[in-house]
Amino acid sequence: MNTWKEVDCPSDATVIDTKWVFRTKSDGTKKARLVARGFQENISSELYALVTRLSTIRMLISLELQKDWSIRQLDVPSAFLNGTLT
Repeated sequence: MNTWKEVDCPSDATVIDTKWVFRTKSDGTKKARLVARGFQENISSELYALVTRLSTIRMLISLELQKDWSIRQLDVPSAFLNGTLT
């Protein structure tokens, strides 16, 4: 089905292992995924993705209303999708 393409690995690159994950769904159908074991990657810079609980957001909105603060929102849905990969 031409799903995979074999390529030569550069000599200075680190190969990350993959793992097949098999699952039987509740309706009986089978599902298979090939996942990369990304924890093996050597990253020289520190990466951080902000994740917050809904209760924290509610508390901040409540404070904003009580203190008459101004809230601004910025949403960048494709920031990680359009990053440059090396």
